[in-house]
Amino acid sequence: MRKPSGLPRQVQRSVQSGGKQITLRHIFRFGLATLGFTLLGVALFVGFSNYFLNQRVQAEVRKIRKLAREYPALNYLPEMNRGLPVPLQRYFRFVQQDSFPRSNVVEIDFRGEREKSPRREVWQTEGTIYCVTTRPVFLSFATLKKGPLYWAKSRQRYWLGEGISAEKLFASVTLDEQEGTEVSRALLFRYLTLLPLFPRGLLPGPFLRWEARDSLTCVVIATDEYREVHARVRVDAAGRISEISGPAGPGGQGTTWTVRYRDYRLQNGHRVPTRVEAETKRADGGVVRLRFRVERIRYGWSGE
Repeated sequence: MRKPSGLPRQVQRSVQSGGKQITLRHIFRFGLATLGFTLLGVALFVGFSNYFLNQRVQAEVRKIRKLAREYPALNYLPEMNRGLPVPLQRYFRFVQQDSFPRSNVVEIDFRGEREKSPRREVWQTEGTIYCVTTRPVFLSFATLKKGPLYWAKSRQRYWLGEGISAEKLFASVTLDEQEGTEVSRALLFRYLTLLPLFPRGLLPGPFLRWEARDSLTCVVIATDEYREVHARVRVDAAGRISEISGPAGPGGQGTTWTVRYRDYRLQNGHRVPTRVEAETKRADGGVVRLRFRVERIRYGWSGE
């Protein structure tokens, strides 16, 4: 075959090689096949990663359920109000405490959005929080989305003094993972901010105590064998908990949380807030806002 010399004036549509003609159509098909196999491999990898992450979360849920059996919930008695700060007594009257379900575990389904400043990075979020009502233990598992094709899994857990917070893009690539003393402290504080969603958890006990401040404010202290955190609780004149605030890491000295509650409605026979707005201000100037709506609260566990 005669080899062409120099560059052709027009794009050649075929090249003679080894007795076979390789056309642009062959190249295009090969490219499509390569892309298809690559996408299939990525899809399988993401699918398996998501499956194993879900299995890990379900294993942690079973551990929480087993631990909860060791801390049975007591029946509520009106005498428990005696000695409590006046704002807290007003709160228990408002939420109709006599109808508290006798359960030491709760599942909370939520939907909302998370915003990080200063870049105004907004993620839609939807997930479930699993809590033990009788001691500081919880697990939050959520899906974060930026459009239909860009998503991540978020997992936060506080378990017997150890806290971990992790986010994985497509359930496989780590975006953020934190653990240690400061994160554990922050997650214990987050447990405190979840308590208005299951009023039984606000009853004083070995892991929770109250201190009076004034007619609208009191201080709640959550503690376990490992650490303790304090938060200021504001109760309005009607008896609604309107705000919980206080310092919490990570983020260095000066990090503060403010969580506001509104739109109280009857669920399971007593009043709970169905809209929550949380704001974390970091010492470095960063701000994280989480706004979510409570979709459903389940006492006990599905299938019981």
